[in-house]
Amino acid sequence: MTSSREVLDRIAQRLRQERQARGFSQAALAERSGVSLRMLALIEKAETNPSIATLAEIAAGLGISLGALVGSGDEAAARVIPPQDFATVWQSPAGSARLLASGGKAELWDWRIETGGRYDASPDPAGTMELIQVQEGVLVLEVDGATHAVPAGHALRLASDRAYAYRAEGGPVRFVKVVS
Repeated sequence: MTSSREVLDRIAQRLRQERQARGFSQAALAERSGVSLRMLALIEKAETNPSIATLAEIAAGLGISLGALVGSGDEAAARVIPPQDFATVWQSPAGSARLLASGGKAELWDWRIETGGRYDASPDPAGTMELIQVQEGVLVLEVDGATHAVPAGHALRLASDRAYAYRAEGGPVRFVKVVS
């Protein structure tokens, strides 16, 4: 499994490469993404652990997917991705999120929310869609003032360009999702 340090170093390197390839200064990217100049500088030096929402804002400012920013950048026609290359992008006592694979404009994620845990998400870029399949437990989704309980074996579609939250009640929840 990839360590947190390796993920931070990879993100720092990819951010710098993508920013420079577009001819953006850190200040220009800060303006385009809405992420502070100080935060961008810390991320490029791998001195902070940014949230998924912050990384999504930076990726949108660069005009790339979150997966392109945190992934390996390998664009081969086919690539087997071993578990040690999965990137744990969020981890706390409430749960974890691992980016398993990305390509084009799609990302494949594996999530776990612990009993009583919650993840509050900021809106993704306009038009972003999530397809989720619950593998164990009951995922409780809060979006647009409504609550949806999604049991194991069920799937859901979420327009994630708005604030939403995942939570687990009555036991841990594990789900996979594709973000596009």
